[in-house]
Amino acid sequence: MSKVQKKELFVPDFEEISKVLQEGLAANFKTASVSVVECPDLTKPPFTLAAPGLCGSPRLADVGGPPYLVPLAQKDKKYNFQDVAQQTELPGAFIIGAGAGPHHVVGVNSEMMANARDGGEIGRASCRERV
Repeated sequence: MSKVQKKELFVPDFEEISKVLQEGLAANFKTASVSVVECPDLTKPPFTLAAPGLCGSPRLADVGGPPYLVPLAQKDKKYNFQDVAQQTELPGAFIIGAGAGPHHVVGVNSEMMANARDGGEIGRASCRERV
């Protein structure tokens, strides 16, 4: 397994986030409204994600990165969502976000928009695109 570095991140409270977002949006839009509400079930439309929410255990994982792309793409680098979930100490992880697509599957450099749950089906909104 790869080396894992863990860092504590600052977590502002919801009211502080709401205030900062409200001020920023109000400065750039004619009308804006920000409020803190219960998270909707993200498996339902219009979201159709692979899990109902972050479930109170968010993690931020930076896997691979630009050093593997320059000066040439290192096509031998492969990552597994189950390994990432294990290394972030979050079995059954809901994995969402952008990343490089599977070169060994697509055959060319590609982009991935992950929507998956470790141990579950790939979400309906997961896709990969050729670049």
